Amino acid sequence: MTALPPDGADLPTEEEAPKPKKSRGPIRWGLIGALFLLAAIFILSVQNTQAVEVHFLGWSSEEIPLSLVILGTALGAVVLDELFGFAWRVRRRRRRVAEAKAKG
Repeated sequence: MTALPPDGADLPTEEEAPKPKKSRGPIRWGLIGALFLLAAIFILSVQNTQAVEVHFLGWSSEEIPLSLVILGTALGAVVLDELFGFAWRVRRRRRRVAEAKAKG
């Protein structure tokens, strides 16, 4: 074990200290998963082009291609996911700010 100098002259400053590398693993896996999902939705849409009637909560449509129903449903799911995710992040951020104010 080595002893540190009493005045700390040999210690690196914050600017000189090496910064840890940020991991991009989860982002890459998320992107790969999204691309696979997008490809699956595209293939499903291309193979299902027959016209269908849609009935949903009292609303009904004329005959539209099933591929539009699939793409619309996927788009709606993404929009809802982003909205709920945004609301969750805002709530979490407010909670952290409130905790930080309470501590200090």
